[in-house]
Amino acid sequence: MKKILLICLLSSFSVFAADTNKNAQVEELLTLMNTEAMIDSMYGQIGKMTQGMAQQLKVKPEEQAIFKKFNDKMFAAMKEEMNWQKMKTPTIEIYAKHFSEKEISDMIAFYKTESGKSMLKKLPAVMTDSMMMAQNMMKGFIPKMQKMSAELKADLTEHRKTN
Repeated sequence: MKKILLICLLSSFSVFAADTNKNAQVEELLTLMNTEAMIDSMYGQIGKMTQGMAQQLKVKPEEQAIFKKFNDKMFAAMKEEMNWQKMKTPTIEIYAKHFSEKEISDMIAFYKTESGKSMLKKLPAVMTDSMMMAQNMMKGFIPKMQKMSAELKADLTEHRKTN
């Protein structure tokens, strides 16, 4: 019985050590990827999107203070809830869950190459452009979605009257 318990303890320790090593590799990968800086740049991208929101809402010059107050509160809440300190451990867990140690090692090796470093430098601009593209596409989709929602509401109202 003692031997079985010892084997269980040793195998648990080896699994824990493997997880610890994998988590350390993921942390190195996230550091190489400048993940914390990317999260900070996300705030700037969202700032650009909120300016688009101000235009969509047709915020008048005399309403700028109201919109700025909203924007400041939103950013403060976002930075409180979505900062790297809160996101780091869950992000490590997600990467560790979905990638093997070999895959993580390969990514680390790639990001240490000139092409990997170049990709990391260009990725924020790619993300910004992608978000702007998605925002522009949403401009056409939102009115359609609102129309469909109104139709759904009318259909449900009509159905409820007859049932």
